[in-house]
Amino acid sequence: PGVPSPVPAGMGWQETLEVLRAIVRAKNVVAADVVELCPRSESVLSEYAAARLVYRIMAGIVHKEAQKATVRRIVKPRSRR
Repeated sequence: PGVPSPVPAGMGWQETLEVLRAIVRAKNVVAADVVELCPRSESVLSEYAAARLVYRIMAGIVHKEAQKATVRRIVKPRSRR
């Protein structure tokens, strides 16, 4: 989609998602930014792709946080009375 300087044979959608998943798994991602979006006047494809990408990043972060919370609940010892 619309980018100011397209690169032939650049990363595809699946490759991008794989890289982002690896980053979210390996690092404590607290923010993300989509830059270099240059929408075309005849199509909303660029905006749609950027929105989907942001959604996937957010979903990956939320999923990781939910897994960590589940692990904390499982590992946390119960107090004895």
